Amino acid sequence: MAKRPAMDLKELSLDVSSLQSRAVEQPDPVASAVEETRKPAIKLAKPATKREDTAQEARAPQKGRIGKVSVQTWVSRETRRRLRLLAIQTDVTIEEYLAKAIDEILAQHKA
Repeated sequence: MAKRPAMDLKELSLDVSSLQSRAVEQPDPVASAVEETRKPAIKLAKPATKREDTAQEARAPQKGRIGKVSVQTWVSRETRRRLRLLAIQTDVTIEEYLAKAIDEILAQHKA
């Protein structure tokens, strides 16, 4: 393969005015970044549609849960199975059993 002849960089002249005339104007990156941070962080809510109204109604708490909060715990599978069987045999819900147990513990400790 033949080598290309070396270019003498001193001989190259750069015509800046011709480059400036062909330049495409670019946005200032700093100004763009600052403008992005000035945009509001939240979007204004649009009026709810009929479909969204229905979805909000579906999220409304059940009547039996109004004024109550959820208290959760982890139990073994065996404990859950036994509690389910007891609830089925006695026709009392697990929720009722747990509420009764909590009430009895609080009464013992007068809390």
